[in-house]
Amino acid sequence: MAGEGDIVCVGAEYTMDDLQEEHGLIVPDIRITVGYRHSVIIVGKGNSKSVRGIEDLAERNDIRIPICREAYQRELWDDVASKAMLTDRIRKKIVEYGTGCLDTYQRWRRSVGRIDATIMFILLRIVISVLIFRKIIGGAPI
Repeated sequence: MAGEGDIVCVGAEYTMDDLQEEHGLIVPDIRITVGYRHSVIIVGKGNSKSVRGIEDLAERNDIRIPICREAYQRELWDDVASKAMLTDRIRKKIVEYGTGCLDTYQRWRRSVGRIDATIMFILLRIVISVLIFRKIIGGAPI
């Protein structure tokens, strides 16, 4: 690091904490949070199962979801489910495990008829938009 003008931007506060506390790479007095992640439930086009909220993931017997086991979303489903006190019921709906944010999203996209919804951070919308843009303009293969 040069000592001036270096910027670190990560997807989770705990990662920034590690960089600060364990590695001494962050100056605490100038650390600033510049954004927040919001969790969302994404469903297929037309929302054929009419999923309206976290309760549907827990209560409905016909809902199947993937979750992310690694990267910044590894604890997302548990965080969302436990705040709603629905962890045990939602756990029963998990049918697949992604290895990262994009992998989980791609599994959901390829799973027509097999996976109904998933819990993601809204930040993924930016990644999805970039991938769609690349596809439309004929950029890098998806």
